[in-house]
Amino acid sequence: MSHEDHGVEFSSAPAGERSDGRVLFWLDILPWDPDGRAASYVPNTAAEWVDWLRSNPIVSVTSPRHATIGQMRLPATYVEITDEAGGERFPDLITWPNAGPNVYGIGGEWIFRLYLADFTYDGSDHLLAVAVEGTDPSDLDAFLPIAKQVIASADAPIEAS
Repeated sequence: MSHEDHGVEFSSAPAGERSDGRVLFWLDILPWDPDGRAASYVPNTAAEWVDWLRSNPIVSVTSPRHATIGQMRLPATYVEITDEAGGERFPDLITWPNAGPNVYGIGGEWIFRLYLADFTYDGSDHLLAVAVEGTDPSDLDAFLPIAKQVIASADAPIEAS
């Protein structure tokens, strides 16, 4: 079931099965720094995003692993991200071009897996991000088989950069 479908985000969750986990597809995300602004100093590539996330003191980030996204088998890197401080609200980490104050943040105990892939579309380089949410590590593990099917089924006219 789709919850959001527009130029920078497509969000889906199983209809009637769960209300917590979602799979979110994002285009050209931007890092949101702790000072409350887009961190334009971070290049928009998968490698630079992973480096920025891993150096961010407000979250805990696993070592990067390799995967693929979609029917086009786009090479990707993924990490799992948790709130280092364990606050009531997960730190805001993600925004989009022209999004104003709109940022991505979830509940404090949540965990999410973030897939990042560099790709080219219509001659321009872009970053594809796919987030899979869980309320805690065991919830994420339980939701991943469904999420991986959604991620594997995605299709778009893009190619690896």
